[in-house]
Formats: sequence, C-alpha cells, structure tokens
Amino acid sequence: MAAISEEFQLKIYNDKGLIFDDLVIAVSAENEVGPLSILSGHSNFITTINGSLVEEMLFAYFKDGTTKGFLLESGVIKVYDNIVEVYLVLDLNLDIPEAKLS
Repeated sequence: MAAISEEFQLKIYNDKGLIFDDLVIAVSAENEVGPLSILSGHSNFITTINGSLVEEMLFAYFKDGTTKGFLLESGVIKVYDNIVEVYLVLDLNLDIPEAKLS
C-alpha cells in the first residue's frame, strides 16, 4: 500500500478566480456545526463554511510551521481525491458609501 503524503493541494477561489494554490499540511475553518480540520487523506466531502470580514476564519498550515489566514463572508469547501478547493464569498463593496435619503 502506498503511503499518503503529508501535504496536499489547496486551491482557493473568489469571484475573480483562483487566488491561492499551494501545498499545505492542514486546513481549518468553521461550519454550522463547529470547527473543522482537514488533513491529507481526508475523506471526500463538501460543506459550507462560516466567515467574518473582521477576523480570519479559514487557515492554511504549511510544512515549515507557518500559517496563512483568509477573510471571508462565507464559502464552500470541497475535498476530493486529496485536493481541497475552497470557494469564497467576499464582500468587496465595503467602501461604497450608504445612500442618503432626501
């Protein structure tokens, strides 16, 4: 039996396309049930994830011990054949001033 590699591919997309593509050793996020973690060899699944526009809620962990966090409004994580794809929903309109009533 072949050994499963410690690292796996993480691809993150937003409405503009691919924004992150690298090898990681873990991914963590939170869904409606609570925190979740994905390691190499995880079973195939798909879930929605919760977000926050002021606190990073999706994290990628690298073999060298570093971590990268991502802000998101919400999203979907798909795990298939030891590849993790994340589709983020981001609020890109934070700088639009509110309409004034006359």
